[in-house]
Amino acid sequence: MAAVQAEPVIIESGPLEPTREELAQRFRQQLGEPPSYVVSERQLASGVLEVTTRYARFCVRPTGQAGQSGVGGNITIAAPCFLY
Repeated sequence: MAAVQAEPVIIESGPLEPTREELAQRFRQQLGEPPSYVVSERQLASGVLEVTTRYARFCVRPTGQAGQSGVGGNITIAAPCFLY
């Protein structure tokens, strides 16, 4: 039996599972930017602020004072627009 010389064989492989960084990047890409229809605001001619969400349309009549909350800061409560 004769010996045969062969060139060395190099076997390379990549990671079988994505890294945490790759998973996080994919997650951020899938989330993307929030759609513009989530919340929109506009000032009506009467001074009422109209807030439209995907659930309902709310209106806030300016009072001149903003409500205060210890933890959350200024809070403005909006009511459904049909009350105005």
